[in-house]
Amino acid sequence: MKTNFIEECKAIVVEHTFAKNWAEIEGWWELGKTLNEEESFTLKNIKRLAYEIERSEENILRAILFYKKYPDLSMLPGGKNITWYSIIENYL
Repeated sequence: MKTNFIEECKAIVVEHTFAKNWAEIEGWWELGKTLNEEESFTLKNIKRLAYEIERSEENILRAILFYKKYPDLSMLPGGKNITWYSIIENYL
């Protein structure tokens, strides 16, 4: 196989992996934004919310913190290899 073909295939995989990871990051960011802006939401409600949306209380708290720390997603460091897990480990 030609080197250009292999490089093109690698680039496709990288771009689609990034798109998948970025969609997850945007989802957590948007949840954090919504919870930060909702006046009726308090941390007392987190257990019920976690149950209702089938997500952990810990990740909901992380989403809130994530939005507070990065209200503008373009400020998020990390490049193409960024994942929700790497945000938790390195930036929160």
